[in-house]
This record gives sequence, structure tokens and C-alpha cells, in this order.
Amino acid sequence: MNVVLLFGGIGEEYEISLRSAAAVLASFPHTHTVYTVGICRTGEWYLTEATPRAIALDRWLEGARPVMLSPCTHGLTVDGEPLPCDVLLPILHGGLYEGGGAAAIASALGLAYVGCPPLAGALAMDKVLAKTVAASLGIRVAKGVCVFSHELADPALADRLGDTLGYPLFVKPPAGGSSVGACRVDTPDMLEGALSAAFLFGDTALCEEYVRGREVEFAILEDEGILRGHEVGEIDPGAPFYDYDAKYRDRTSRIFIPARVPSASRAQVREAGRAIFRALCCRGLARVDFFVTDEGEIIFNEINTMPGFTDISMYPMLLSRLGLSLGDVVDVLIKNAKK
Repeated sequence: MNVVLLFGGIGEEYEISLRSAAAVLASFPHTHTVYTVGICRTGEWYLTEATPRAIALDRWLEGARPVMLSPCTHGLTVDGEPLPCDVLLPILHGGLYEGGGAAAIASALGLAYVGCPPLAGALAMDKVLAKTVAASLGIRVAKGVCVFSHELADPALADRLGDTLGYPLFVKPPAGGSSVGACRVDTPDMLEGALSAAFLFGDTALCEEYVRGREVEFAILEDEGILRGHEVGEIDPGAPFYDYDAKYRDRTSRIFIPARVPSASRAQVREAGRAIFRALCCRGLARVDFFVTDEGEIIFNEINTMPGFTDISMYPMLLSRLGLSLGDVVDVLIKNAKK
């Protein structure tokens, strides 16, 4: 097939998208033809012949040619000529694209694409809505409170949240990934700064109770309707909070596969992860994240419908335990793409 690999974007996860796309491109199945299209930070689309290393280093724009979206021809054009595209593979992370935007673009162009349909992507990206769906399935979620930007001036807010959630607590944007804009709040005097950071990404912040336990992740790969994925991995952040730096810059975190939790808890994670995937009408792939308490109880945290593919990303590591290389995973995703 002719596959357009799409990366970059105007969101806060541009850097991670480049690194994921570089890994995917380096492992791309030779049975398909790939056209690499980057979205720069200001939103323009370009066809590039950059190497995976150049993409990872953000040096992909040299010699790139502008790409136009053409609903009239149901596809993309470069220099006025159609760009062959059977499947759009959007290696895009973050709210705008992962939250249904990339799928909506593909749908408008009439292209088959990898990943969730627009509504499923939007529901999964919104942590409040995703947790509402999980709770309706009987899956435990952390206690949380939504705070709106106009409430920041309320002098009683810190005490009210403390009474409801206790300290420490976590503050995060409801829609986003890679812990961007998320903060751990240990004392009431830290709350205003944490909320202000979250409000940079919207008018709402999600405040959640601190869950004492291990953070585990479960990878799902859908192949002809079958949800593949078995092992559950654990992240030890090596820091009080698994934030953006701990994930991608400091490399202080450690990964354990299988997770250091009871086998019964891992089985519950697999069952709950698949149930959430189905209930949200997700498609193609996802990484579902949970906490496992010291008592072995599982608590749903979030679902990522376009997980990272970097060299330190959990998703490809977990699927490798099924004997699947990254190239194998990409091949499955392409073959199962739908309009």
C-alpha cells in the first residue's frame, strides 16, 4: 500500500511525535511504500525525504515541499500532483490530533486511516469522560474534582480541595498527554501555580487524589477485531512524579516487564483495559494505564489512543513480548486501517 506517515503538529507533543515517527520510519515494512509528511509547529504540511535521524533531530524541513489537502480529489497534492495515499498513518500525539482531529481530517478526505474514529478519540483523550465511561463499567477510578479557571480567585478553593481529595494531590489538563501541564501538589500553597500551569491548555483543570501504588500499562493491538496484547508493564519513575522530564529527558525511570504486581492484578488490568477500549469504541491500538495499590486493587488512570513509539516507550516493548517487532506492529496497523 501507499502509506502517508504523518508526524509533528502544532501541539505540545511535537517533539515526541518526531521521535516516534523516526522509530516507525526506521522500522517501516518494505512491503509498503511510505511518504513522510511533517506538520511544522505553525501548522503547515510538507512532504519530506528526511532520514529518521534528521526527523528525530527536527531537521526534516530542508528540501521539503508543501502539501495541500484536497477534498476534491480525496487526498493530498504536492506541486499540483496527487500524492499516492491508500492509508494515512498519523503518528501524532496530544489533544488536537490524537483527540479525533487526525481521524476527522482523514474522514473529510475520504482516506483510510490508522487509529480511532473521531468521537472515540475525543472521548478517550478527555480524562474526565474516559473515567466516567470506565466507572460505568464498574472499574474504579481515582476521586477527582474539575476546577474551572474562574475559580482560581476563590480563597477557599485550596481548603475545599484538601477536604475532598487530601494532599498531596495531582493537577492536570483534562485533555493531553505525556504529563504536559501536570503537577503534583504537596501543600495548599502550591495549588495556584499548578492550576495556572494546567489552565495554559484550557479553561478546566482536573484535580485528583494521590493514589499510592504502582503505575502499570497495558498495550492493545487490534488485528481483524481481535485485541492482541498480554503482558503488563510497570514504570518506576525514579522521581516523586512521572512527569514529562522523567518520561523523555532525565531517563531516571525504570521499566519492569512483567509488572511487579500480583498475577491476579495483571489479569484484571488486561480485562479492564479491553473493556474500556471496547466501551469507548476505540480502534487499532491503545495503551491503557492503571495504578495497582499495595492491596492489589486496580485503578484506571487513562487511555492513550496513539501511544509513543520511541526507544523508551512502553507500547512497543510490551508488544515485543508477543514476538512482534515494531515493523510487524506497523504492518498490522496498516492492514487494519479503515475509512
